[in-house]
Amino acid sequence: MAHGAAATPGRTPGAGAKPPIPRIIKRNTILVAASQVCSGMGTGLLPTLGALMVYRMLGSTAMAGSAAVLQGISRFVVAYPAGAIADRHGRKPAMVAGLLVGIAGALVTGTAMAISSFPLLMLGVFIFAIAMGGSMQLRVAATDMYPASRRAEGLGYILTGSVVGSLGKAGLIALASVLAVRLGVDEFALAWWMVPIVLVPALLLVLQIHPDPRDIALDIEKYWGSGAGSPAGHRHATTGAERRSGVTQPASPDTPTRGGFLAYVKDFRKLAIFMAHFGVQGNMSMVMVVAALLLTHHGHDLPAIAFSSMLHSLGMHAFAIPQGWLADRFGRRPVILAGLVLAAGGTILLVATPDFWVTTAGFFFVGFGWSAVHVAGTVLLADISAATERARVIGANDTFAAAANIVMAILAGPVLEGLGTTPIMALGVGLMLAPIVMILRMREVGHADARG
Repeated sequence: MAHGAAATPGRTPGAGAKPPIPRIIKRNTILVAASQVCSGMGTGLLPTLGALMVYRMLGSTAMAGSAAVLQGISRFVVAYPAGAIADRHGRKPAMVAGLLVGIAGALVTGTAMAISSFPLLMLGVFIFAIAMGGSMQLRVAATDMYPASRRAEGLGYILTGSVVGSLGKAGLIALASVLAVRLGVDEFALAWWMVPIVLVPALLLVLQIHPDPRDIALDIEKYWGSGAGSPAGHRHATTGAERRSGVTQPASPDTPTRGGFLAYVKDFRKLAIFMAHFGVQGNMSMVMVVAALLLTHHGHDLPAIAFSSMLHSLGMHAFAIPQGWLADRFGRRPVILAGLVLAAGGTILLVATPDFWVTTAGFFFVGFGWSAVHVAGTVLLADISAATERARVIGANDTFAAAANIVMAILAGPVLEGLGTTPIMALGVGLMLAPIVMILRMREVGHADARG
């Protein structure tokens, strides 16, 4: 496809009137977003049904977090290596591999529920969680294809595709519940056996993406015009939008940070974002275990729980575009801070009352706060990372998030069963305190979010 729709050479994106999105970038964005729609219907089943599947099989809330723990372990193991693969071989191979593994994992998980095999269920969850790790490269692909001043906007387009995926997830669960009665099979098993129906189209869409988003990032000016990227060996000239966003660019898009994972952790800016993701992801992991159990104990059926989970998912994805606009317009830092505060408030609402709508509102705000941190934090990591290391940096971030998944999923069931809901609220709020302090110590000044 020709690049004739690229921005006019010499015009800096973000300065003055906003230039149109180049045709090839628009095409790739649509393909990635459509893939996110399809894959989101499938990958959303694990956080929604994981605790309920274990509870159904074992009858114990103390073990309800085991699926989330295994999900966290899998992502912890795969996140950084998947990023390394995506940096070396491109984003497409990582996404394709993840979707293929996801199909296998879904079939194993469904079979485990059909025959009531807990060991097989844990194997299926582990395999499927690996696929979820690979799907994270969709975020990297979004940040690759847009210049810094519009990077959050681009990520917002991709993540908004998850809204339709969330709606489809609830529909998939409801359809499985209806068909399971007619077919005489377990409703959980059938839901998982239906997952390949949505993952195969996602795979076909990813295969249509061209060129690879990593290659776009390495030559961003070819697609967006002069001034969209930093000439090799020179400092990036910030635009007004970039100064407001606190954007920084590496000296060269081809020069990654030396030292890999340990070097990322030693960078205060990156560590602050890692900890913000640790907080909101750990809180959400705990809430995903607790919310379904609370709603079940309050007498609500599976379709009602799926509806509540759908609203939570809408909070996670439906507002990605306006959150991205805010992050581009006013800066990454205030959006991250707002997300941390909202996630803490949502946890308080979740356990405040047995009322379905109050619990669901808390569930929604936990997802909404997570989304704000997810959008602004991801683009800030992309801002301060070279294109050839971006997937590893975001993979390192996902490693922190996966660690939070493991810890909080282990704690959620026993704490709820032994101590009740008040400690759950305290844990959720407590997770936000350290990252809030760290983000407050950052200041947005022209080129960089710097330590103050």
